Amino acid sequence: MSTEIVLTGFFSSLAAGLATGTRALPVLFTKKASDLLFKVILGFSAGVMQAANAFSLIEPAFDLNGSLGIVFGSILRVLAPHLIHRFVPHFHPALGAKGLSSKLAKFYPFVLSHLSHFNVSKVGMN
Repeated sequence: MSTEIVLTGFFSSLAAGLATGTRALPVLFTKKASDLLFKVILGFSAGVMQAANAFSLIEPAFDLNGSLGIVFGSILRVLAPHLIHRFVPHFHPALGAKGLSSKLAKFYPFVLSHLSHFNVSKVGMN
């Protein structure tokens, strides 16, 4: 392995890490962020992650499933979070309990977090 490649990778990773830390610095100088700002920041970051995920996976999905698979996957990508929010019991601090009521409401987040971690790990291994 060439030393030039290793140094390029090292300095690229260092630059990315420093940029991430620099973007986080304003948090240290704010006393309390408003709820609106918090929602905007979370919404923006969720949108960036969704876009990065969609754009990096669109070509392999097309190769595997064609146009119909992409259309079905896009619809499922929008529909699944809505259905999960509607039917899975969960708690909003401002709004209270939402979703279907159940005695297992405190157990669902545990199960969902483990299932999502398992799926992500499984995809990463493949």
